[in-house]
Amino acid sequence: LQLAAAWGVLCGFRLGVPLVRDLAQQPERTRELVAQALSIRLLLALVILAAAGWWSVHGDATARERWILMLLLSACVLQQVGLTFDDALQGHEAFRASAVASTLFGLTVSAGTIAGVLLGRPIAYAVASQLAGTLVQTALTWRAASRLAGGSLLRLGWSNRLAFTMLRLATGVAAAGQVAAWSGRVDLVFVRHRLTETQLGQYGVPYKVLDMCVAGAMVVFTAIAPMLARAKSEGAEPLQRRMEGVLRFGVLAFLPFALLLCLLAPQVMQIFKGLEYRPAWPALAVLVWLTPLVFVEAVLHWVLYLHDRPWCVVAAMAAGLAANVLVCRALVASWGLVGAASGRLAAEGITFLVSAVLVARLVRVSWLAVLARPAAMALAMAAAWWALGMAPWWLRALLSAAVYLLAGRLLRPLEPHEWAAILGVMRRRAPREEPPLKGC
Repeated sequence: LQLAAAWGVLCGFRLGVPLVRDLAQQPERTRELVAQALSIRLLLALVILAAAGWWSVHGDATARERWILMLLLSACVLQQVGLTFDDALQGHEAFRASAVASTLFGLTVSAGTIAGVLLGRPIAYAVASQLAGTLVQTALTWRAASRLAGGSLLRLGWSNRLAFTMLRLATGVAAAGQVAAWSGRVDLVFVRHRLTETQLGQYGVPYKVLDMCVAGAMVVFTAIAPMLARAKSEGAEPLQRRMEGVLRFGVLAFLPFALLLCLLAPQVMQIFKGLEYRPAWPALAVLVWLTPLVFVEAVLHWVLYLHDRPWCVVAAMAAGLAANVLVCRALVASWGLVGAASGRLAAEGITFLVSAVLVARLVRVSWLAVLARPAAMALAMAAAWWALGMAPWWLRALLSAAVYLLAGRLLRPLEPHEWAAILGVMRRRAPREEPPLKGC
């Protein structure tokens, strides 16, 4: 199953980046661009499917394992169709239709997995639910994207220019994804080898909380990313203004969330039963600060992708990986779980710094204007928390959040037109197709 998931990631290759960018710049060419991207994606997926099939035939897998692998890989190939249509929705900022399709896909897969566990056949039902979910997502995204394009999107086409751009980007993105996977788990490797099994289990709980937080940040980023693609088509100055607004919006949203979760880390760890997990709350208090960093990095890396600089992203990720290895090696032995979390945070900080320098060569960013007011609001929030030291934790949380909002009213970190633009993009839906009048 892990191998099939890895092949599925390779099939994706983040190829939606040039497609979303071109759709934002040339919405009238939706049918042509989607057809070209679908052709390239299917070709890459079939090549990977053939390579995986050769591996399964010549490897040590049993006949049953080969069937499972091939069925899952077939679902990965079919999913490229749905992903291409979903990119078409993202390029036209039709986020509601995209969210509905993704939600139903996740519900189908989850329901099948749960049913398989209850009926004692987890593998069979997992494979079946993956295929069913892929079919559901493909059907829904195809229907919504066809409305945007004004006709069928299944007429395959080819463009050498787009193919070259997507393949070049695919290579860099695949490398960046591999380096990022290692960078994001090096601290777990050091914890496993240098600390006890109990401490490893303790460290896993903050990671589960962190995964949920980062998932929320990436959902927001996915909704806003096409806005940056549209600004890129207008020139460097519109991209700079829009990027600074998006960065401020993300920092304003996730900075108080990370601060509040950091302050409430002991109460959060009490949710998990068993006293053995509670000593990991300092690690959670460190790891939650990755949430705003990950959002900012996603924006910076998207800008690099928009400028066809995937290997700049690889360089930033490699710098973070090196920092994680060096810092964790020194801190885990002396600081334990807090040292491991600090190493991961240091790695993300180095990745951010390198990414900011690389983006500054393409687009100027006034980091003082982006971070100054949100940081002042966070300091006011933290001061309110510590000033209410004798009050219950829930009252301190509510009042400190109220102070943050009040500080925002006074400092006005975002202009009204920036709020309206970003919130309007996140609420926008695909246009409905008017039914023809009968009898006319």
